[in-house]
Amino acid sequence: MKKFDRTVGSPISREECKKLTDHYAKRFPHETKFAIFGRDAIEKLLSEFKGCEGIKITFGANEEGQIKPILSAVDANAATIAKSELNASVLCPPHCASSEIEQLPE
Repeated sequence: MKKFDRTVGSPISREECKKLTDHYAKRFPHETKFAIFGRDAIEKLLSEFKGCEGIKITFGANEEGQIKPILSAVDANAATIAKSELNASVLCPPHCASSEIEQLPE
């Protein structure tokens, strides 16, 4: 099995970001727009779990059907490191101003 490439991921332009988020908003107008995880929580995943080479984002849903992103530390084989799951994010909606839904952060 090929090892996980810890350099996966690259920047995109603001134009590409806007294009992608606009397309999503049109296709899923009533769905979660974004989730925010605190820096300390992300740094904890990266530093506290031995062998952590990256972060996996898995999408779940609660009983009401609201999307719940889950962050997990992954090892060099892209396998989830046990007990590294994190789901204490702030979701928009409901925790966002109406202007945040239409605009990207600066």
